[in-house]
Amino acid sequence: MKGRFVSQKELAPSTAVAKNWGPPRDGWLVIVHAFLAHVRVAILPHPCLGTSCWLWQGARDDDYGLFQLAGTKASTACRASWLIHRGPIPHRRWVLHKCDVKQCVNPDHLFLGNNRANRQDFGQKHRSGHLVLAAEYAASEQSNGIG
Repeated sequence: MKGRFVSQKELAPSTAVAKNWGPPRDGWLVIVHAFLAHVRVAILPHPCLGTSCWLWQGARDDDYGLFQLAGTKASTACRASWLIHRGPIPHRRWVLHKCDVKQCVNPDHLFLGNNRANRQDFGQKHRSGHLVLAAEYAASEQSNGIG
């Protein structure tokens, strides 16, 4: 399977992601393993990005994955992925998808922005036809019986 998974180096104390949990605490690997247990790497690479989406197989709300971090309320799985792989999310920032696949948690397909950036990104992709490609990609992965 293609995809990049969390390495031991990424679990070093310098990547602590929230005040209530992180690598220095017992249970960090349990959180990472619990998260990755709900991820399936797509068979085909995304048509616009060239790398495969990591599709969330756990709980969902409006097709966005849900994951509860230790000591916090449930959050979107893409936010959890950002925290695990990239670190803290600045206040008032959203985790947005380059691939426009709501179930995707591949950190290489995510970026930070705000509401305005989200609307601009949507407008640009809508005009370019990217959203149609993303929808077709997600549908083809689901038709493989795994999405």
